[in-house]
Amino acid sequence: MIGSKYAVGHRMQYLLSIILLSALLALGGCVSQPLPEYQVGIANQISLSRLTSGVKFQVSHGDDIEAGSAGVRALTTTPPGGSWSAFLAGALQQELVSSGHYVGGSGNAIDVTVVKLMLMDGQAHVSVHFVVREAGVVVYDKVLEVRTKWDSHFIGVIAARDGVANFGAIFQQVLKKLFDDPDFIRLG
Repeated sequence: MIGSKYAVGHRMQYLLSIILLSALLALGGCVSQPLPEYQVGIANQISLSRLTSGVKFQVSHGDDIEAGSAGVRALTTTPPGGSWSAFLAGALQQELVSSGHYVGGSGNAIDVTVVKLMLMDGQAHVSVHFVVREAGVVVYDKVLEVRTKWDSHFIGVIAARDGVANFGAIFQQVLKKLFDDPDFIRLG
């Protein structure tokens, strides 16, 4: 009799553990993470080293066009400051400062406008309109886009973490596309 009570209690404890674990896994996708701070990319710095050392830019941004919040499963990410264009302009400024190509008030200006932005489970897409002006005259005007895909995990919290990490990297990639564009390189 004592053995059967123990067995029933043990099975009940096991069943409750499974239910609790299942609930935790289900809620795992319901996390909220801010977008990590932008990190200057080594590949971007190598690309910027092709510009003449005397070439300096200032950075401005327009209003987002079709960009709002982005999400993976139950995680929604919004940009720091409320604007993806402002976030990307800040990232561009960090890259230029780090490479020695930034001067506030320079006659050369790069304007950044996020045209489209999408983050979903396992994929991200960004389109950005870059306009470069020299002394007020437009010398570069292009929309560049980057699409990326990654393996998505079935556990929500891991999928959300991977989504945020890959989503942050897409901003480095679109800036690299600008820095590697032969028309941009010709400016400096």
